[in-house]
Amino acid sequence: MIESPCDDLAMGADSTYTHAGYFPWICLLGIAGAETVTGHFNIHLGLIFHFILLAAILCRAVFSLHRLEMGIAEEGAPYHFYLSLALAPLIRILSLALPLKAIPLQYWYLFVGVPVLIAAWLLNKQIGFSRRDIYLCLGKGGLSPRGVALQLAAGLTGFLIGFMEFYVIQQPQMITSAWGDKLLLAVFLLLFAGFAEELIFRGVIRKAADDFLGKELAVVYVSLAFASMYISYLSLVYLFFVFGTAVIFTLIAHRTESLLGIALAHGLAAVTFLIIAPQLLV
Repeated sequence: MIESPCDDLAMGADSTYTHAGYFPWICLLGIAGAETVTGHFNIHLGLIFHFILLAAILCRAVFSLHRLEMGIAEEGAPYHFYLSLALAPLIRILSLALPLKAIPLQYWYLFVGVPVLIAAWLLNKQIGFSRRDIYLCLGKGGLSPRGVALQLAAGLTGFLIGFMEFYVIQQPQMITSAWGDKLLLAVFLLLFAGFAEELIFRGVIRKAADDFLGKELAVVYVSLAFASMYISYLSLVYLFFVFGTAVIFTLIAHRTESLLGIALAHGLAAVTFLIIAPQLLV
């Protein structure tokens, strides 16, 4: 349950691990490479690349944990970072490996989103981040009128982002399902395309990257990792659009110390792009 003002869990001092090395950037290139193979060449080969990348990231996490347990490393930041980063290839593996073609569109997000959310919850439990650490709270202002207005203002930008997205990339095929199915799809988009992805990227991975790379560099890294997941859309313009949106969302999360506004914005953008914009503009 989301609580406010999250004062039951104290925020520790920032602890930036200053010797991150090159491997985080190799992982980032790996995500981009696997997505490029998936979108431009062969889905099955891309799936294999994501499995290799997942194995490499987990091996690095185990190596970091071993150094921590042996007393060679003094901080758990590398272990937390690589363990959380494993969620990125896991998302794509689930979306590619599950047999979704025979399933109605509105259930795609359900069948992929539920195991992803479970994985994120289990991973965060293993790491030990608090709800405040991953901004899973109302943040600054709490339930005050100013705090609620701040989150709503951030969330309602999703409509604008969705319409912009609709024009930036090739227009999606209009969904011809009944309105009941469209409503169900909208709910799943809000929950899984919105909340789940923000929890993973702007919540868990962002917190781990803050500790490992520093807050400033983490904004760029998390945004690049998130944008890399959209390379398979085969649009350079859209890729820059997603990266810019990701940077803004990460900065808003830092500013408000909450995921709620940007999760709503992300979900509403997906609903607008797939359901509202095609109905109004096609």
